[in-house]
Amino acid sequence: MGLPRNMDGTEGDSAKFAREMGEKLEERTGLPVDFVDERGTTITAHGYLNQTNTRGRKRKALVDAVAATVILEDYLRGRRNQREAEPGPKGAESAHSETGEST
Repeated sequence: MGLPRNMDGTEGDSAKFAREMGEKLEERTGLPVDFVDERGTTITAHGYLNQTNTRGRKRKALVDAVAATVILEDYLRGRRNQREAEPGPKGAESAHSETGEST
């Protein structure tokens, strides 16, 4: 889940809300929720949309979806890097990270 931190790394009301939502999701699903720092993802999304020359209403509708995709890609990249850095047999399951946060 995206964690909307301030640019200085502190957490405000939006981050508090995201953590509360993550806690509720964990309680309801029984699955762990990892948080990914989402600073800069909207800027990255605008960059991708610039590359594809997406403009107007279509751009406005897509920017959040593209930013969410960037967050998911960051999370998956972090998981892959974590597995590659772990000692032991290749492909072994890793334990759930307590923080799960990417900075």
